[in-house]
Amino acid sequence: MSIFEHMTWGLGTPNLPKLGARAILQRGYVDFLGDRAGMYGEPDEAWRAECDTVLPHFLRELTKMAKAYQICTDMDEVFRLEHKGWVCEASPRRSYGYLYLDIYHPAN
Repeated sequence: MSIFEHMTWGLGTPNLPKLGARAILQRGYVDFLGDRAGMYGEPDEAWRAECDTVLPHFLRELTKMAKAYQICTDMDEVFRLEHKGWVCEASPRRSYGYLYLDIYHPAN
């Protein structure tokens, strides 16, 4: 059993289902840590499979933003990216090393 088993990851947006995560943000790179992520709500297998296909896109875009210093570890802004009907909201929350993110389908 992991000490993080009952932790909730991400920004805490009310959108469900969603993938919430805490990634590492340093020197222009975003490193996604699978053990610091969770799926919340009741995602079905199709939702999970589609999320697996859009996650790499969002991570590439966030990395580009970090390399261009559009996202820095001392910022508190929430950045919103959209891709193929999915939304990624991300913020460092002035954490000096983490990037909190939620990925979900917006409510219709």
